[in-house]
Amino acid sequence: MRSWISCLLWALALMLFEPTYAVSLPEFFRGRVSKSEPFVTYRGDGRHPDIIRGSTTQPSGFLTREPPRHYDGAYSLTNHLTGWDDFKAAGVPENFDTRYVSTSKDLDVARRFAKTKADGYIYMIKTTPNAIDVVQSIKDSKISENEKKELLRYEGEAEFAFLEGISWRQVKAWAKADSQVWTKNPDYDERFDQFTHGGAQPQLVDKSNIDLKEDATKFLSSEGNRKAKDVGTAPSFCGIDKVKRDCTPQFGAKDDPVYESKWGVTGKQTIKGSSTETMPVDELQQMGDGIAESHFSRLGDKLGLKKLDKKLSLHDMRSRFKEFKLPSAESKVGSGMLLGGLGLYVKDVIDAFSSRMSFWDRAAVLTSIIPIIGCDVQAIAAEQRDQLDVTDLALCTVGDGLMVSAGGLVPGLAVHLSRMIRDHFTSKGEPSDADVQRQRDEQWQAHVAKMDSHLVQSVAEAHFKAEMAGPLFEATQAWGKLKAGEQGAAKAGKGSQADIEANFQVALKHVRDKFSAEVSQRKERLAKDLPAIVQNSLNAHAVDFNKHFTAAFEGVANEHKTGKGKIDAVVQQLQNNPLRIPDASRINSLISSSLEGLVVPSLCGDKPDESIHNSCLVEQTPASPKEKPKPVEKHWWEGIQWYPKTTMSRD
Repeated sequence: MRSWISCLLWALALMLFEPTYAVSLPEFFRGRVSKSEPFVTYRGDGRHPDIIRGSTTQPSGFLTREPPRHYDGAYSLTNHLTGWDDFKAAGVPENFDTRYVSTSKDLDVARRFAKTKADGYIYMIKTTPNAIDVVQSIKDSKISENEKKELLRYEGEAEFAFLEGISWRQVKAWAKADSQVWTKNPDYDERFDQFTHGGAQPQLVDKSNIDLKEDATKFLSSEGNRKAKDVGTAPSFCGIDKVKRDCTPQFGAKDDPVYESKWGVTGKQTIKGSSTETMPVDELQQMGDGIAESHFSRLGDKLGLKKLDKKLSLHDMRSRFKEFKLPSAESKVGSGMLLGGLGLYVKDVIDAFSSRMSFWDRAAVLTSIIPIIGCDVQAIAAEQRDQLDVTDLALCTVGDGLMVSAGGLVPGLAVHLSRMIRDHFTSKGEPSDADVQRQRDEQWQAHVAKMDSHLVQSVAEAHFKAEMAGPLFEATQAWGKLKAGEQGAAKAGKGSQADIEANFQVALKHVRDKFSAEVSQRKERLAKDLPAIVQNSLNAHAVDFNKHFTAAFEGVANEHKTGKGKIDAVVQQLQNNPLRIPDASRINSLISSSLEGLVVPSLCGDKPDESIHNSCLVEQTPASPKEKPKPVEKHWWEGIQWYPKTTMSRD
């Protein structure tokens, strides 16, 4: 049996040393299909080309499965697009199936999907007559206009669905999701160049069509599909001339480990090893999720994440993270072990953790996970992504507890301003323009003096916690998967208990280190981002303060029968002389001081039964100079060790 490290090195070698070509490719290789070029489509996929290529014992290509008996709806394009949601709503998502493999004529669509995978690839595929134009099929179908409108929500995917699968030999090239360099497929069969796609097939749209399977059979029996089948297309399609209604696909049975539909690997699969015992993927997922839930709740409480929204429990916060659809589908625990062994399983978990963690910046967290914080903080977060309307920032500074809200200010401020102006009218008579401005400026300076340090400190803390929330969620997700995978590997006989524990410990340490390094880097970015955030917020706050003051003056002046000309002159004076906010050096000093007090957490690792070695040791302060410090063993979810300021972890 290959060792874990050998497996991992082998997988890395495949990716590092496969032949690539940076030469200029034909137009269709760059996704700009001209009328004179053969038509190609693209598929984003999370599997390595060697998995798609197959072997002497493993089928090749993108395969479909044999659907359950009496499930003719699997031939429906409507089912292909929406069936997963229907089955999930019914509580039986495992019963969903489709006879189609998804591709897109839009390279960007495929690239976006590939980037949602931990180690995604884009495959360039030569169309054959079994490729169906999904959008045009919907438009040409006889379903109702409302049904068409519902299905055309997917029009942007520009999908071409291959009925019964795609042969490896019609894959022209592949590229990493984040690369512009294509690798030509040496196995591509140029005889596929003679074919084009099958166009629209509106008869295959309506899932209520009782002749769906018959219509699909007729379509696959067409002259074009028969010729393409002779070359080797549609690997799951077992007929050439007359297709038997009870035909069983040659490849792609339900337990086939290389099957991956539009929606991912099925939960029916199991991890198989030299042991006769297996652990279902669903059981691994449940175990991993339970571990992750425990870690997130305990650590989230330690890190004070509840302060971001006191109405949102940590359990509910984690549920929102889980339910939010990243631009990506969650990789399933266990699939990596099925496809490439223990080494690839661990690598998949780590890669998914690393790529997903980068998505959860504070803008994503504040706008998607904790929207109750209010439009003010969302405006600040959106500003970091160049998505902010200037009017939004003027109306929304930051919410109560994070900054002083432009809509709420300090309780009683408006009443205080009115009382102050009224006292002046009563004791000194009608004030001059200069008197009104002086009163406003003095009140503003007093107000700023009371709230500026608190404002900056609370803003810094809130943004820092928001930056930690996403990485903590992904770290605990990875931790749960690795812990569950460790137990699954032991049960499946993937090696000795000691070796399995030692190897998983390496991965767990990487998760801990990566988390701390990521948070440390985000803290450094905050030091650069916060001055502009605070300054813009103070500017908006000053505008709002001036509005409150102006309204208070107008109200009192009207009570005292002040002429409209006089009131207008004062209002104009206030507008022409905007309030001053603390200068940049003052803001930077406050931010620096606030961030200095925010420490980067380090997650020290072990597990409940203490079978993982290298537990974190935290030194106690000695009671007297004569006593030696005693190390105290702590589980990582029971205590937080903080990196000293001078030794922050970095990649």
